[in-house]
Amino acid sequence: MAALLYSSFSVKSTGRARIAVAFGVWGVFAFYNLVRRAFNEVQALLSCAVFAVMPGGIVVDRSFLPDQ
Repeated sequence: MAALLYSSFSVKSTGRARIAVAFGVWGVFAFYNLVRRAFNEVQALLSCAVFAVMPGGIVVDRSFLPDQ
């Protein structure tokens, strides 16, 4: 799916960064909805705060979209 977005975001490093940010924000939003359905809103907010500051998402995005 990310490859299809290259035409609108460009192939340069700034375009790759925009794709990584877009999928990162989408991941936090999806994780919030998952935890909110399973538990409650307070736990979802706390979980997303931890998830947003952990470097795991950045590592995944960087391994998927390496520098040229």
